[in-house]
Amino acid sequence: MKKAHVLQVFSCVSFAGLLVVACTLTPAPLGAGGTMTSAGTSAAEAGRGGTSGSAGTVVSPGGTAPSGATSAGGESGADGAGCSATEKLCGGVCVAIDNPAYGCGATSCDASTCPSQATGATLICEGSSCVIGTCPTNYKKCGDKCVTTDANHGCADAARCTACANNEACAGNPSTCQCVPTPMATVCSDKCGSLPNGCGANYDCGCTSSSAPVCVANTCKQCAQVSDCPSGTFNCSNNTCVCRLPNSANLIKDGGFDGYSAIINWTRSLTSWSADDVDGCPASGSMALDGSISRCVEVSQVPAGGAEYSLGLKYKSDDGASCVGSFYQDVNCSQSDGTAGFPNLGTDISSTWSQTFVTAQAPEGTRSIQVQCTAGASTLYIDQIYLRVSGPSGSGF
Repeated sequence: MKKAHVLQVFSCVSFAGLLVVACTLTPAPLGAGGTMTSAGTSAAEAGRGGTSGSAGTVVSPGGTAPSGATSAGGESGADGAGCSATEKLCGGVCVAIDNPAYGCGATSCDASTCPSQATGATLICEGSSCVIGTCPTNYKKCGDKCVTTDANHGCADAARCTACANNEACAGNPSTCQCVPTPMATVCSDKCGSLPNGCGANYDCGCTSSSAPVCVANTCKQCAQVSDCPSGTFNCSNNTCVCRLPNSANLIKDGGFDGYSAIINWTRSLTSWSADDVDGCPASGSMALDGSISRCVEVSQVPAGGAEYSLGLKYKSDDGASCVGSFYQDVNCSQSDGTAGFPNLGTDISSTWSQTFVTAQAPEGTRSIQVQCTAGASTLYIDQIYLRVSGPSGSGF
């Protein structure tokens, strides 16, 4: 009698991608002449993603094993964990390698290096780098952040992230830094001519003030020449219209009565300043006299032989008037030597401006001359009064 043999059969299944094999032990009798096939290819021998062998088939002695038997089990993932070639395993889940929520590394799942999304930015992967993809409305990408499209960041200009210049502001659609011209009123204030507006163009500035209507070297002035001045003006001096000025030899420097201040140097009664000027000059006037005026004028000491002086003025009056001059040996018109002065500079009746003058010989030693005028029954207007040494230059104002 032959001894019976019992064959212990292992039925094993491999798990994809792992070297762990789960097996069960099953007793089975051997038939006569039977043979046992190989247990197949183990999981350890199976290539990555290859086919694992089956547990094998046990046949009775004398039986025939099925040709080419393999182990059970399917294809494993490219990374050995069931993820595709474009995926990676993060927290037990296959995720896309280019999903910035898990970082952009091929194997890393760290998203801490991604830019902030505080402003509503979207993120994308560029290779292994996590970067800003798009920004929300009124924002743009500058470096690794989204910034507002204002003048501090170069407006909506995608190529510029620096601030606009001080004279620039956001304008246009999409907005860009554009030069803001200096207001014309600012540029042209007290200026004239073609002046830059600060943005490469010019303003044509004119003079609008009646007191400075003429443009001279980009500045508004009263005049550039006497023809720019009102009628009656005698000259344009330093771009200012001036009335007739006294001759340098005239000892009465304010005898043109260019304003009220010109009459305060006279001792006077019943007098006032009048805008009625002999030349019609707007900046001058005359003295209106209903009483009397007097003034002491210091002169250089008259040398031996004496010197001739002229006293004259322009006037108008509806009644006669008189003006006289007296010579004194001191500078204060207090010491007279009894020498006669100028003859009476009488005025005729004239409703329009007229001129009169007299001459007299000042004695040796004269140091001052007193001039005195008295009105008649009507107002006497006096202008361009003068006292001077007679000479080749004439005896006028």
